[in-house]
Amino acid sequence: MRIKKIIILLLIITIVIPSRADWPVGKGRTSMILSYGFFYSSKYFDSTGKIAKFTPGDNFKSHTIGLTALHGITRRLDLTVGIPFIMQDLVNNGKRETNSGFGDVSIGLALHFPSELYKRHLTLKANIIIPAYENVNTPYLGFASKGFQGAINYSFTPAPQSFAILEGTYTRYVDYSDGPEQIGATATFGKQLNKYSMVTFSFNHQVSNSISTNFNQNVLVNKNFTSGRLTMAYGRRITRTITPFIQGFYTLYGTNMGIGFGGNLFFIIKLP
Repeated sequence: MRIKKIIILLLIITIVIPSRADWPVGKGRTSMILSYGFFYSSKYFDSTGKIAKFTPGDNFKSHTIGLTALHGITRRLDLTVGIPFIMQDLVNNGKRETNSGFGDVSIGLALHFPSELYKRHLTLKANIIIPAYENVNTPYLGFASKGFQGAINYSFTPAPQSFAILEGTYTRYVDYSDGPEQIGATATFGKQLNKYSMVTFSFNHQVSNSISTNFNQNVLVNKNFTSGRLTMAYGRRITRTITPFIQGFYTLYGTNMGIGFGGNLFFIIKLP
């Protein structure tokens, strides 16, 4: 039972990163995730995948405070709602611009198919994306477009005290003719260190297609790119209902993509 509880927490945390696998919350139960994320970039991969630098002194920084709620409608069906607040700082050709506001709100359903002994798990997801902003002031907070996302993930226990997740996602933004349309694949491995502590390693590959091929130093609004990102996380349960996690990531390769590093700090809170 202990490893099952650890896996449930590990899989829930990936809602706030590209790998969006999870475990049933439980009928009538609610969990909350409070998070803070940071991203910094001063270099980028050009259209051929070669590394190039911004103009000396130029950089892009993003801070995100997020709130995600998960509620079990039935034992196998969960409702998820995610609301981010974004603060951006862009220095472009020596000129500094800042902007902040609520980002893309995500509302979705997750349908779970666990095996009898909970050693394997299949999850299907459907989400709608609703921008809570308009692109009036730069740097823009996102695409400012409604969208939808479908995802499927498969989780299993490859070895004692560990778990693995394989996931695929499809995302389409619909308000503008240039989309974009995005396809992602993620592989995650997690290991329980002891009764309270755990680590995870995750690799995400993403392809975003659009007729808009220009590169923007405000890396969150590029529509045509590829990227590969490695993420590592450590979590330690401090009470029966609260588990904090610290997470770091780095962009390993890409095209038309900012080379960035960053991290997240988040708390999983299981409500009574």
